[in-house]
Amino acid sequence: MSGQTTFERINETATLSFYYLYQEPVVAKKHSARPRIEKKEAAELRMDIIAKGSLTMDAFFIISIVRDICEGLYAIHRSSIGCHGHLTSSVCLVDERWQVKISNFGLDFIKAAEQRPNTTLLWTAPEHLRENNNVGSKQGDVYSFAIICSEIITRKSAFQMIENGQTVEGLVYKIKYLVSEPLRPSICGSDLQDVPPTMV
Repeated sequence: MSGQTTFERINETATLSFYYLYQEPVVAKKHSARPRIEKKEAAELRMDIIAKGSLTMDAFFIISIVRDICEGLYAIHRSSIGCHGHLTSSVCLVDERWQVKISNFGLDFIKAAEQRPNTTLLWTAPEHLRENNNVGSKQGDVYSFAIICSEIITRKSAFQMIENGQTVEGLVYKIKYLVSEPLRPSICGSDLQDVPPTMV
C-alpha cells in the first residue's frame, strides 16, 4: 500500500483492492469527497465550475487545475502502471481542497476487454482509434491531456461538441480518419483573456 499512498499524495485516487463479487470484477477505490456532477448537467472535470462558468477562473486557478492533472499523469507514467489509457475530463475528480485527482487508472487486462462508450473516444488519440488500441500509451495520454486543457481554457465541451451541436459519432470519425489535416479543438481569442499565452 505504500506505493498507493504515494499516488494519493500526488493527485491520484488510491486503489484499495480488487476482487470478484458474484463472478463480476470489483475495484474498491478511495474517491474524492466532493461529488461529481453527472454529464446530463454538462460537467465532469469541466466540473461545476468549468462547465457552468459559475466561478471566475483567473490564470492562477487555471494553472493550478492543469498542474494537478499534469502531476498526476506524470506519477502514473513514472510508475509500473506505465500509462492511464482512458484519460478524460470525467476521470479527473475534485476533492474538498479543490485539488484535481485522476482516477480509473491501471488494470489493463480489464481495459483491454472493455467496451468503451463512444463519448469517451473524443479524448482518444487518432492512432489508437485506428488501431482499436484499448489500453493506450504515454503518448496517447498526452493527447488526452491536451483535449482536457482545451476544455479548461475554453470552458466548453471536448471539441465544443455540445456548443456546436455535433454528434459524437461524427467527431470520432473525423478524429480517426482526417490524417492530412488532423481535427483539433478550436480556441479563439476571447477564450484566452485569463490565460497566459505560454500555456497555449
